[in-house]
Amino acid sequence: DVTELSHSLEQNSGDAADLERRVAGRFKVIWSVFRAHSSAEDEFIWPALQSKQKQQRVELEQQAARRLSEDSIDNNANIQNRLNNASHSPEGGQVQEDGGPSIIEQEEYEEDHADEERMFRSMDALL
Repeated sequence: DVTELSHSLEQNSGDAADLERRVAGRFKVIWSVFRAHSSAEDEFIWPALQSKQKQQRVELEQQAARRLSEDSIDNNANIQNRLNNASHSPEGGQVQEDGGPSIIEQEEYEEDHADEERMFRSMDALL
């Protein structure tokens, strides 16, 4: 009985050690993929996103300038019409504001990246 129990414990211990090695190995693969992905983000994706956001800001500024110019021309025409037709009541116009694109800030990106790195280091320490 004692011999069988000892043999069973050794076998279970070996199975647990094998399982632990497999889990640790898979974690190492996942972590290496994370690091490669993170490097790609830092090197390619983040700069491209920043460039695109700058381009969108410039386009929005140009649109705003055009609208301001158009509004100015319209306002001048409206004022002239009002002066010419002083007996009529003026019609009010509505100003429509477009929401700009969501802009990801560098600080937020770096904070998220640091959080992910801490999480992986903590998991690695546990394994």
